[in-house]
Amino acid sequence: MYLSDSELKVIRDLGVAGWTRTVTQGVIDATKALEIAVYMNNFSTEEAVRSDALTQQKEEMAKRMAELEAELAAAKKVASEKDKLFASLEEKEDLAARYYHELKEVRAKFVVEKKVLEDALRDASLPGEDETEDTVLLAHPALVVTPRFPNNVNNTYNQSIQH
Repeated sequence: MYLSDSELKVIRDLGVAGWTRTVTQGVIDATKALEIAVYMNNFSTEEAVRSDALTQQKEEMAKRMAELEAELAAAKKVASEKDKLFASLEEKEDLAARYYHELKEVRAKFVVEKKVLEDALRDASLPGEDETEDTVLLAHPALVVTPRFPNNVNNTYNQSIQH
């Protein structure tokens, strides 16, 4: 930023008035140059600050994105496990319903079979037509066998036949 010899000669030839004007013009030019330098410096600094801020925001966003993706993966895993559990419960519910209906059918068959068996048992405990006469005969008091009077039984039996 030095002046060349030819530039210094031009300033000397101008005289005092020229010098003032040249100095003034130099000061103005230098001030403009400083303003430009300050503006460029500020612009660079602002850009650097902005760039740093953007970089920091990007890093924070990337970190938050990673956290959200991890949460999403965990939520998907839980949802998958719950879906499997739900499917298992549905299968068990279907199986229980099938067993319930089968049990209902078995109970209905059991009730019918029980009734049939009870009817058969009741019919078996009642004397049939050919057993009725034998039952009446056996219920006759004269046929009661006593060990002390065996001849009496024979006589009573014979008398009952004659009647």
